[in-house]
Amino acid sequence: MMVQCPYSVQVWRSFSPIGLTTHQPATSQPNGLKQWWTAMIGHHQPQRSSIIDQAVIYIAWNIWKERCRRVFDNKELDVNQLVVSIKQDIANWNMTHNICEE
Repeated sequence: MMVQCPYSVQVWRSFSPIGLTTHQPATSQPNGLKQWWTAMIGHHQPQRSSIIDQAVIYIAWNIWKERCRRVFDNKELDVNQLVVSIKQDIANWNMTHNICEE
């Protein structure tokens, strides 16, 4: 669900402009998801690493929340709405993090 459903694929691809490269996991292997996660956060330039790591975490978390929203609340966001929500979450985190460091 996190990686291969068409909805999730569209969400992941929406973040390619920031340098996020999506990888298809080998789901038939026992460690397929772990290998996918490592590939998602491990192949980036060091100066972009924290940005990519943060994006991967927020995207995964929001895809999970969308799944729960659909299952338990019978509500849904389209891909663009979810992408905007994720970008807002990341911007809020960055703003808060930068204020706390000052």
